[in-house]
Amino acid sequence: MVLIAAALSAIPAVGPFLALLVLAGAGFAHWSMRRYEDARSDGVTAKPERGNSAVPEVAAPDGPTVMLMSRGRQGVAGEAYNRASIARVVGRRRIAPAGDWDSGLEVTALLRREPSNRHDRNAVRVDLLGPDGPGKAGYLPADVAPAWRSVLQEIERQGAVTSCRARVFRGGNARGDFVVVLRLAPPERALALNAPPAGAELLEPERECAVTGENKHQDAIGTRLGPVWATLHAAQVERGASAGAETIEVRIEGRRVGELTAAQGARYASLLSRAQDVACEAEVFQGRTVAEVRTFLPKVD
Repeated sequence: MVLIAAALSAIPAVGPFLALLVLAGAGFAHWSMRRYEDARSDGVTAKPERGNSAVPEVAAPDGPTVMLMSRGRQGVAGEAYNRASIARVVGRRRIAPAGDWDSGLEVTALLRREPSNRHDRNAVRVDLLGPDGPGKAGYLPADVAPAWRSVLQEIERQGAVTSCRARVFRGGNARGDFVVVLRLAPPERALALNAPPAGAELLEPERECAVTGENKHQDAIGTRLGPVWATLHAAQVERGASAGAETIEVRIEGRRVGELTAAQGARYASLLSRAQDVACEAEVFQGRTVAEVRTFLPKVD
């Protein structure tokens, strides 16, 4: 715009006037866009005051929730406008600074569509669950939210609320802002083919770990390909040079689909002591000749 204005200003007589109009128009357009983004981030008022906590709260879900797969990262828009409600969720708990992405306060987030939102009918509100109930964190960015429409509608049809993992970080400014990062797979890979086992400890998916022996369990694996929840159990290697060695058996919906190698079983053995029932994110995919499985497990070293 500056270059255009400079060119117009060279026109005799009317040039300076035209250049002024162009610059004024550009300034108004920029102001309008900023105003819309502010309104979109807050989703409540056209121009909220920073730090305003007067935003409608949402009740904690009293029905079923569907946990989305978490092998991805997604930022949240509008944390600065919801500083007070995020602070209530954090409470007195210590949190890591933004940039220390492997740390941060682990919380559960709720995702809810707001088709009646007057700023954006595709708006997806993000709330964080805390000890005293949920608090608003913001919204999915406006350019991201539309891609989640079908996933969230499918979960709504089940009469459930959508949830996902999230982490809260301390912002890098003096105002006490927060940074919220959702642990969220892309929409096309976010909804598992099965439900997570009730009452199981759900492990964070940080490293891929291969499963062996799937060729002997094709009936249990089935024909569906995609993300699944799997459970981990103490077992012994069935065959080969390490036959009889302690390892970890992988099951999908209660049926054995393979096991970790003896080395990997020893490496991840401590995961089994975390709870009576332990589950992890996994994926069924088509290998060269048979369907195969890979698991996603926490870092243990």
